[in-house]
Amino acid sequence: MLTITSDTKVPGINTLLRMHWAVRKKHQNNLVAEIAANYPTDLIEGPVCVEYTRRSLRLMDWDNAAGSFKLVGDALVQLGILEDDNPQIIKEFRVEQEKVKH
Repeated sequence: MLTITSDTKVPGINTLLRMHWAVRKKHQNNLVAEIAANYPTDLIEGPVCVEYTRRSLRLMDWDNAAGSFKLVGDALVQLGILEDDNPQIIKEFRVEQEKVKH
């Protein structure tokens, strides 16, 4: 099991849908750099179960919180940690949220 913790603010799907592609790419690159610097980038062969916990000041609707995994999943694929982020590889996907004070 690989647990990744990030201090990078990951926007929800509502924000991602309205975001300029260059700003989105900057968020993606920051996330990729953070994961690459702090975690092994060995391939985890599928199928896998992903448990995604999002920590933020405010809780989101479930679908918005789940959509915020988009940049994280793309970063894991780009780094070669996951082969792909399709349903044949990610067999189970669970989303949780934690409200933090800061």
